Amino acid sequence: MSDYINAKAAKGSFKESIGNDSEASDERPLEDPSPHAEPGAYLDEINAMGIKELEQRLPQAQHAVEAIESKLEKLMVLRDSAIICAAAMAARLTTLKQAVDTQGKEMFKTAKSKL
Repeated sequence: MSDYINAKAAKGSFKESIGNDSEASDERPLEDPSPHAEPGAYLDEINAMGIKELEQRLPQAQHAVEAIESKLEKLMVLRDSAIICAAAMAARLTTLKQAVDTQGKEMFKTAKSKL
């Protein structure tokens, strides 16, 4: 849910950075997707646009794709870090288990020799 909120906030800041300047007076924003909307809603809107409107919106779309790619790269770095962390934790756990096993065997030998 927080990803959705972050996406909405990013979209809002993206819209603010674009400003209200519009080259086309008939330009309309794409509708915000809702969780219950049909999957092809954006495609239907895009298919309804004319070539001129598509050409005018292309820079905005490219900017949005670049922003998404940047976020994706950051997420991939976080994923890689999490995988490395998990591997390091697993190795540390294995080492600790081996140390406990070795220590337990030594304590058993010591107790047995005292008998």
